[in-house]
Amino acid sequence: MRQLMERILVRMREIITTVDLDNADCLEIRQQLEREFGIDLTKYRRFINEQIVSMFGHLSYAPSKIFDYLYLGNEWNASNLVQLQQLGISHVLNVTMEIADFFSSDFTYKTIRIKDDESQDLQRYWTVRTCL
Repeated sequence: MRQLMERILVRMREIITTVDLDNADCLEIRQQLEREFGIDLTKYRRFINEQIVSMFGHLSYAPSKIFDYLYLGNEWNASNLVQLQQLGISHVLNVTMEIADFFSSDFTYKTIRIKDDESQDLQRYWTVRTCL
């Protein structure tokens, strides 16, 4: 098991240097690893996610400021506690299947578990009850 984890880390580092950070997520990277290794890595999901977030932790990709009170970010922004605190974020809307609510004790989360795909109908989720 230790050798497999080391192989995963080495290949993950290689993959991360070639992906588009605006469009990549942990699920896609794990699926690429599964294809390359020819095995199901679901039981390594937490390990893989933590390693990916750690690898990107030193990068400073800022979320897009929509309004003074609203930012649009990605998985890397959502996993950066310092950045969230510096921006004064108090609530996080997580609209993904795979991404965890990283800091549930520090922020108020509203989580909608749907596939992050342009074909999704997000309007059905925007009701008064979904407002934070």
